[in-house]
Amino acid sequence: MSANFSNKMVLDAASSRIDQLDVALAKFDGLGEQKTKLETDLKSAQSQEETILSNELLSHDAGATQLAQCRALLDVVKRRLENVTEDCRRSKGGFRYRIARDGGRVQCMG
Repeated sequence: MSANFSNKMVLDAASSRIDQLDVALAKFDGLGEQKTKLETDLKSAQSQEETILSNELLSHDAGATQLAQCRALLDVVKRRLENVTEDCRRSKGGFRYRIARDGGRVQCMG
């Protein structure tokens, strides 16, 4: 086997691994964006709950209905946030190295 062929095989394998890493990093970035959005949604729903509870102009029925809907939304957002947080934790734990991109170079740091 020639040295050029061997080098090409090594470079092809490294390129394949970098492509796989790019896919994993994109997924991790997407999870981070989802988590940020869900955290914002959670704060908004909590604020809405406080507004409903403090609104003395609502009838009992209207207040109860709005509060039930708001709390259902809170439950859904909390559960989704828990799931995304767990997915982030699993994805992060799956990386053997932290990756830093610097001017097009990829550096692996243990």
